[in-house]
Amino acid sequence: MLLLVLHIVIVFWILARSKFLKLDGLSNSWMSLVLILKVVGGYCVGRYYLTTYQGGDIHGFLSDANQFFVLFLKSPMDFFKLIGGVEVESELVQEFYTHLTSWFSSGYSIYYNDTRSVIRFHALIRLFSNGNEWIHLLWSNVLCVAGMVALIQFISFKNKESLIFNRWALLILFLPNVFICSSAILKEPLLIFAMGMTLKYFQQWNYNRNLSNALCLMFFILCFFLVKSFWLLAFLPGLLIWFLLPNMKNAMITLSLSYGISLLLVLVVGEFFCH
Repeated sequence: MLLLVLHIVIVFWILARSKFLKLDGLSNSWMSLVLILKVVGGYCVGRYYLTTYQGGDIHGFLSDANQFFVLFLKSPMDFFKLIGGVEVESELVQEFYTHLTSWFSSGYSIYYNDTRSVIRFHALIRLFSNGNEWIHLLWSNVLCVAGMVALIQFISFKNKESLIFNRWALLILFLPNVFICSSAILKEPLLIFAMGMTLKYFQQWNYNRNLSNALCLMFFILCFFLVKSFWLLAFLPGLLIWFLLPNMKNAMITLSLSYGISLLLVLVVGEFFCH
């Protein structure tokens, strides 16, 4: 309990000081309320998963994170190698693999496994959580709220001098499907974080192409790629056009044409080269 209180204090300190969790016109108390509601909602979703799906993905992520912690106690070097994506062939790691439930599961292919990115995140949190589910929920939702704030700022941005924010935009956070999926210990909190930050920093870099914005953009593109690479691919035509024409007129028509051409190219490539 004391450890959870410590994490809560750290999060509220971040809320008070970090620009990533702030929206102009909203006090810290409003953002704190949003975070609290999402954490409680995520816990309820976790209970539902436990009774309906015997834990489902949530149990798998936390179970594998716990196994990573056991590996950390035995071999910190192997732990950090696996977290960094380095394959390890030691007997200890091979034995460790036999205890994982979700690490090798992916609905896509052997070359793409976004599940591992989520497990890596929770494995790092596990170093400081003592296995407390509330702490994992807390930090998942901190990232999720930061990503949602970035998305709202991205959508509200008009030009370099103007940021028009409508408070009703916060209702996006509480649309049933968004709230349920983005509050629990699932992939969606990390996806929203990576997507929001990528769009926000692409926007900032596109208007102010300095080194700081470029480095932040590259980091968040990497995060986006590791969490949901095919979502990132879906954004590429629009981002490319926006990069080439940062001050384009009739943006909706231009972007629609870019996506139409991209779709045509995908169909042609699929028809002639993927048989």
